[in-house]
Amino acid sequence: MARWVPEETAGVVVDGNLVPCPAAARNDIGLTCLEFAVIGSTVNAASRLEGLTRALDCQLVASDDLVKRAKAELASADAPFRSLTARAPQTIRGLEHPIAIWTQVRTNVLA
Repeated sequence: MARWVPEETAGVVVDGNLVPCPAAARNDIGLTCLEFAVIGSTVNAASRLEGLTRALDCQLVASDDLVKRAKAELASADAPFRSLTARAPQTIRGLEHPIAIWTQVRTNVLA
């Protein structure tokens, strides 16, 4: 049975990246699996940011707003953010204004 659950401050995982956002989540519970569908402009923006990882050849893209929020929650601790580099604002389809981003260099680890 499917059910929509509106969340005021949901956290969404897009390709392994946690994106705090307002969104609506739907859970589909079946006999063999549990799936979630999430919709909203924030989710679309997060997907577009994830797409920038390929265009910019980097491991991670985070919005400046997300990095600021994380720093505030970690009392501005510097160590967790040393691997991030501030980049020029990027135009994101569906958003009115370009947004400042941070990236993390891609690491190629052979298993």
